[in-house]
Amino acid sequence: MRPVVRVLCILCALCACAAASAGAAQPETPSPRVLFYQGLYQEIARGDLEAAITAYRVLRGATPAGNELAAEALIREGICLEKMGRDREAFSCYDRAIAQSPDSAAVVEKAFSEMAIFFSRPAMVHARDKELDGLKEEAGRCIEKGDHAGARDRFRKALLIDPDNHELQLRMAAVCRRLGEYRDAAFYYTMATGAEKYGNDPAVLRELASCYRALDDYDSAIKLWRAYLEGESLGTRKRNMVAYEIELLLEAKEAADPDTLPRGLADLLAQAEAQSRKETYRAASATYQTARAQFPRSYLPPLRLGVLFDYLLENAGKYTYLAIRPGSQQREEIAASYYEEAINKAPLVTAQRLRCRLALLYENGHDLEKASYHMAQYFSHDIRPVENDGVIMERIRKKLMRDRIRRMREKP
Repeated sequence: MRPVVRVLCILCALCACAAASAGAAQPETPSPRVLFYQGLYQEIARGDLEAAITAYRVLRGATPAGNELAAEALIREGICLEKMGRDREAFSCYDRAIAQSPDSAAVVEKAFSEMAIFFSRPAMVHARDKELDGLKEEAGRCIEKGDHAGARDRFRKALLIDPDNHELQLRMAAVCRRLGEYRDAAFYYTMATGAEKYGNDPAVLRELASCYRALDDYDSAIKLWRAYLEGESLGTRKRNMVAYEIELLLEAKEAADPDTLPRGLADLLAQAEAQSRKETYRAASATYQTARAQFPRSYLPPLRLGVLFDYLLENAGKYTYLAIRPGSQQREEIAASYYEEAINKAPLVTAQRLRCRLALLYENGHDLEKASYHMAQYFSHDIRPVENDGVIMERIRKKLMRDRIRRMREKP
């Protein structure tokens, strides 16, 4: 006889005995054990899930709270409900069985083993999701109250449950960053960038780069943006925005200790940087000009103005600075004038980088004499921080030679 048939026969025999006993003694209610087997008989042998649920509920009503058999009946009731597609009610049964049992570990083990047998979706998934939602809600309430440490602890527990949840990783990173825990924040931002959705999101990369910057790890931040440039097919506008981010990082890397900056200058630079990110360029330019007037010995205001005109503004279109008019200086010329002002005040490594940038600006503007001059100035110093500087120098030299030959031929 097959095992399944044998089990059904035993269940039928038990129920028949229970019925005979009931006819003789006519007790008011069968014993809890008999009720449990009646429920199993209705559920498994006959497939009458409603009758099985009734038996399990009668059993629970006849036993005190916390009875282990009542907990098992609650689990079986949940199984029946899930078979009927009533998932929400089923989960409520599992949850109550765990809460009411005097031996939670035993009940949980039974519940999960039964679910593994009878369900395609184990209740562990339900329990996990419920706990996860609860932790996220608690973390949200902590943030509302300003308890970012509490939110961090909740998110940490949530990530133990669902470590690959990129949304959770981002929220955890933001909380750590708010707490000044930049190394942890960088870790979680890096985890989130493993998802295509966030790995290609400049806003997330900017947050990660800001963590590296707070850790004085400028090389990692610069490498991050350069990898983004190489991996993405970007238009000119986006490429210039990334170049702007790299310029700010290079400036910070090359600058003296930022704590030595006058407080007023640091505040003005931060204000103008925020205005630039909001694309309020007229306001940003005005703030940088204020800093330039108040701190004439600093190279940073003219450097930032040069970067603003070089990368963020346009000669025509939406991002045209209002001071640029037809027939007046183009933004490249304005950028170059600010760079030349900054060179005379900047640290050598910054000045060298600006000489190369000036050479490229003048090359693009077809002023090859000035381009060649700045490259010659660049190579006159031992510190040469620009990659492929020899390639730039050779290209400008060849263009200048061709230009001179052309002009000689054009002479009468």
